[in-house]
Amino acid sequence: MKQTHSPNAIKSPVRKLGETLLHEKLLEQAQLDEAIEHQSIHGGRLGTNLLELGYIDENTLARLLCRQYHRPFVPPAAIMKISPTLLKLIPPKIALHYKVLPLREEADKLYLAMIEPADEETIAQLSDKLGRTIIPLIVSEFRMLLALKKYYGRPLTPRYESLLTQLRDKSSKKTPGHRIEQVDAEQVATGSEDIFNQPWPLLGEVELPEEEISLEHVQTDLPQPSLGDRIKDLLTTWSEARNREDIATPLLDFLKPTFPDSALLTIKNDQLIGWKAAVEDPDQPFQQLGIDLQKSFIFTHPTENAAHYLGPLTASEEDLKLLDFFHSRLPQTALVLPIKVRDRRVAVLYIQAPLEMLEEHFSLCHRLACKMELALQLLILRNKILES
Repeated sequence: MKQTHSPNAIKSPVRKLGETLLHEKLLEQAQLDEAIEHQSIHGGRLGTNLLELGYIDENTLARLLCRQYHRPFVPPAAIMKISPTLLKLIPPKIALHYKVLPLREEADKLYLAMIEPADEETIAQLSDKLGRTIIPLIVSEFRMLLALKKYYGRPLTPRYESLLTQLRDKSSKKTPGHRIEQVDAEQVATGSEDIFNQPWPLLGEVELPEEEISLEHVQTDLPQPSLGDRIKDLLTTWSEARNREDIATPLLDFLKPTFPDSALLTIKNDQLIGWKAAVEDPDQPFQQLGIDLQKSFIFTHPTENAAHYLGPLTASEEDLKLLDFFHSRLPQTALVLPIKVRDRRVAVLYIQAPLEMLEEHFSLCHRLACKMELALQLLILRNKILES
């Protein structure tokens, strides 16, 4: 396997992005807390959530990530102008799987734009697969997703389409002097500071999270109140959650044996966006699902009044999107439970099943929704402590 970093690398402690923003007075603590809460609910990197909230611009984010990971600065526009010759150096499957793109070739070295440049295991795998020494460069999550859409046609989820529109509108209102300069990929290494000749830190200096906890498959039936071991295990797992997937996955695994047609969706503006389904369809990613709340019937009360809905699905175009995903037809009955954080509706739990089953297990599902709210609040508090 090829060496993946420079021998003259410099070790330096990695400061959290939130800590850097506070230290440089680019953000107030209340704004950082809001961004962490937003991230805990909607997922994605902290930088993406800061962009959505309008607390930082993309060019500033790129420079901060550069300092955070001690990697060269790559202007966001540069990754959007990669030459076809460079793109051919990486098979599309590898680029899409690892979310990486080539920015420069130099002898046996390949400079790759990455979302997580401190991931030693991924860099080693890429070095082995591509037969090159990999030099990782940092790029924001949002910019990488935009580039993958441009070069390989990978669609953006409704969330990132909305962010793209938001940034375009914001950019169009700026004066020309404030616009981000369009930088060609060939210009990345030029200028007063040659970013490719800077020393590289040793890999592995960033402490990686422990291996994700894998839960065993649950029994085939939902437990009765006297059989609370599975509920206790679920709540214990939630108390240790490190991200929102540690909350969503155990819940849907818990429900799946009895309610395979269940899912979580997040609320963003006037839209519901697919978060995770109990049974994923590789040909129809649930994260691509977007539902207009103004045109939906079954989600009106859960999202506006924080009241649950238990009843039939309608033939409205928006509600039929869920039927299509679960490959089912009318008539169907659904239970929709709102998920709140500090009295603000942030998500819904959707369960589609026969009415008698939903009525039988309603109290349990309602209890789980309430406990999930606490798990999200605990996750937000933990992330606020760790980030700043």
